[in-house]
Amino acid sequence: LITLADPDAIVSVTRYAADPSLSNVVDAARRYPLNNGAAEAVMTLRADLVVTMAGRDERERALLGRLGVPVYELPAPETLADLRTAIENMAARLGRRARGAALVAQMDAGFGALAGSTMARSGRRSGGALFYGPAGYTFGPRALPGAVLAASGWNDVAGRMAVPAYGQI
Repeated sequence: LITLADPDAIVSVTRYAADPSLSNVVDAARRYPLNNGAAEAVMTLRADLVVTMAGRDERERALLGRLGVPVYELPAPETLADLRTAIENMAARLGRRARGAALVAQMDAGFGALAGSTMARSGRRSGGALFYGPAGYTFGPRALPGAVLAASGWNDVAGRMAVPAYGQI
């Protein structure tokens, strides 16, 4: 939202947008009041549109709907194609198709540059890489983080360990 909408069109962002461990738009997020995502907090903002991520509490969305607050739910992308589509759809919803197309092109160019630099250094795909989380959970090649590794020129080690999307190693 922050990268697509006009800055003065945003009235608030979730507190997660300002968390450096979760967000890549922390500096921009600090310009806005933070909210906790609860319907009661969001409805007081009198927003023209509330953007939520898939998986948000259905009761919260239903309450906002009953109160007449338009809600746009972004799906959780599982692939790079899903991510591109989510960006394009959000941009279209905001009336900013050109910004959406530019953001997708910038993202793809970044992946291409990363893949090119890893291949230029070694003459082939880079060595293996792995997302490793608490209790040994990781993402395989059929999950978005695994697709990001591949698009960046890395071999996803989780795929070689029979983790297709998400699992423990």
